Amino acid sequence: MKKQIKRAAIEEVFAQFSSGMEAGDISPIEGLLSDNVKLSFSNIGDLEGKQEVIKGLSNPIVSKSIVKHFISNNYTATQGNIGKQSAYLTGFVADTLEEDNQEAWFGGYFTNSYEFTDEGWKIADLRFELDWLIGSNPAIKHWKEPRRTIGWSPNMKLPKIISELDSPWRVFPQSDELGSDEEQILDAYTQYAWATDHDIGLMKDIFTEKIEANLVPIGKIDNKRELMTAISTFRSGRVSSHHAIGDYEIEVDGDVAGMKIFRRTPVHITEETINRNFFSATYDCNLRKIDGKWKFEKFFYTEGNVFERVKV
Repeated sequence: MKKQIKRAAIEEVFAQFSSGMEAGDISPIEGLLSDNVKLSFSNIGDLEGKQEVIKGLSNPIVSKSIVKHFISNNYTATQGNIGKQSAYLTGFVADTLEEDNQEAWFGGYFTNSYEFTDEGWKIADLRFELDWLIGSNPAIKHWKEPRRTIGWSPNMKLPKIISELDSPWRVFPQSDELGSDEEQILDAYTQYAWATDHDIGLMKDIFTEKIEANLVPIGKIDNKRELMTAISTFRSGRVSSHHAIGDYEIEVDGDVAGMKIFRRTPVHITEETINRNFFSATYDCNLRKIDGKWKFEKFFYTEGNVFERVKV
């Protein structure tokens, strides 16, 4: 399978951007941006031009705060010298690691545009929608709150991202790079997560017709139509929905594969917990490669007690 050279380069640019934001060090970010870069962040506002964007990004996180970012659900589609990426950010900020600290957990999703230049890949457009926010911390007191209500109302704050215009699956339905089987399998879950959270139509080509599913709290389902209808109905009436990958395992055997997804859960941040990984839900999935595309044929979701996962 051909290596995804452009995708790897783009996602490395984003990793450097995220690392700079996490560290509170904006100086390396300037070299990642195009001169005419645009930024639309629901928690910051709208900015245009490299210097304005750098100025705006200098405020979000105080560098002396304890900050950690978990980037997941990364998917990038490319066509020629243009790239479109989506990713999910889960993070926390705390003032200390003491039991009585002030901490906040937050999550949100990106859709970013990239262009290839003589200096390599540059960020042309950054979009971020703050999805949820739990707790409080002085370092982010200037952030605008995530949307809390459903539907339109006078003077409401419109979302910064709309899937039909911004998601990589809509902008470039057929990326000009195709990764390994393992990458494609993980991408199938990423597409499911985006479809569930934003755009149910993107779900139609990732399930077999006779999929076997069992989802808490929906229950057992044995066909694609019922599964899509149930998820769509379950999603309606909710301001936001987020299905971020915390960790995963994939085993490929020819044209069949198994995948287990672990969903991260926020915990109180202390000296004891800061470097540990806690989860509270899992997906157990079987996939089959049909006409060159990996599709889910078994999809079980369970949730319950918080557990720790230690990587060896």
